[in-house]
Amino acid sequence: MRYFLGIIFAFFDPVIYGGSIIIDNVLSNHSFKSIYSFIIYIALMDLIIFSPIFYFLFTPSLPSVEILPLFLLLAAANLLYKFPFFTALKLADTSIVTALFSLGRIFVPILAFILVGETLGPFQYVGFGLVIFSTLILTKTKGVFKINKVFWYMLAVSFFISIEGVFYKMIFERTDWSTGVFWSGIISVVLALCLFVLPQARKVVKKDYAIVKKRSPLLIGQGVIDFVAEIGFTLSVSMIPVTVVKGIAGTQPFFVLIYSFFLRKTRFKHLVNEDMAKGSLLRKCLAFALMILGTILIVVRL
Repeated sequence: MRYFLGIIFAFFDPVIYGGSIIIDNVLSNHSFKSIYSFIIYIALMDLIIFSPIFYFLFTPSLPSVEILPLFLLLAAANLLYKFPFFTALKLADTSIVTALFSLGRIFVPILAFILVGETLGPFQYVGFGLVIFSTLILTKTKGVFKINKVFWYMLAVSFFISIEGVFYKMIFERTDWSTGVFWSGIISVVLALCLFVLPQARKVVKKDYAIVKKRSPLLIGQGVIDFVAEIGFTLSVSMIPVTVVKGIAGTQPFFVLIYSFFLRKTRFKHLVNEDMAKGSLLRKCLAFALMILGTILIVVRL
């Protein structure tokens, strides 16, 4: 039963974060003038709104001193992945960017084995292979595999997020879920706010204040989505192997594509950064189908 619940919570990541990434694309590409101000304002919103809500709902306790280094390392990974991620969103379709998160499947089994001793069965490793192969399909153009800037940006993103997932697992082995989530969030926020010491960051934060007021409903909506998704993700990591959680996350681009398809038919079509040409759509669907097959092999312990 615990494993089944962990699988359900793990699907919060692709289903809910899929919508959040579309909003990320709008805010980072069409609203905020700088990645610095976007990260700082998100951190402020978390500190003022969502951290108090989490504390009230789940009443976390103070963590022990010996796990503070894990919190710091997790917070650093959480901050560092944002820079190449928001840059990649400016250079490629949203669904392709999210699909390239699957590059992290290269790192997750290795890191999980080294740091927390997780092992998988042979079919689960085949599943990871399919997920990685589907990523290559998405970067294939005219008979060659195109290794462009987006690939390298997302390779860096995937590495940092893989580290984040493994550190969450290590934290949950040493403290309870609510304490681990709350204090990792607080330390991540504090680290992000440290960017304010940079002169260029202070300058763009002031310039983007008017945008924050104008886009506040969208910014808060994204915060609510991320808040719910983060609860689901961290619960799943505390219940099942982090390699399985990250495998399920590989279906995220499929949901991004579905959301984009329907948004293009509404008055919110300006939110979509997606090539829906027939050839591009077929290639994406093939890649995403392989991702789903790979995810099934990862989740079902044969």
